[in-house]
Amino acid sequence: FHFPMFQANETLSDDSKKCEAFVTCFNRESERYLSSEVKRLAAQTHLHPRRFGFRNQSTRWGSCSSQGALSLNRKLYCLSPSAIEYVIIHELCHLQHLNHSQNFWDLVEKHCPIYKTSEKELKHSHLKIDYFFGLLSKSSD
Repeated sequence: FHFPMFQANETLSDDSKKCEAFVTCFNRESERYLSSEVKRLAAQTHLHPRRFGFRNQSTRWGSCSSQGALSLNRKLYCLSPSAIEYVIIHELCHLQHLNHSQNFWDLVEKHCPIYKTSEKELKHSHLKIDYFFGLLSKSSD
């Protein structure tokens, strides 16, 4: 994660500018990394979305539409690589099963055998990550 400190004396002179610059940098880097992971895992699983995009969501790590579009939460970038991989595989599997049936979970497990460990991390991480980003938004107000 490269944060452009060369701008510190001019652009980042106050805390709100620092927070804004951090969020901009975070969004850029998270989208770069998550895009490469979606492409890698789509090739690996042979489950290819029609398109994918990114949002800052407070309650979901990702979603898949019936039109084959994935939406991923940029905050995934704060998680471990294995948890990121699980969320992307979970959403890619929805391309084949747009539900949480046994067939869906069998497909998830086929591509991510340790998915239950990652689910535990997701449940424990959301509050910490949302708290951190909440502090950032208060600093930039």
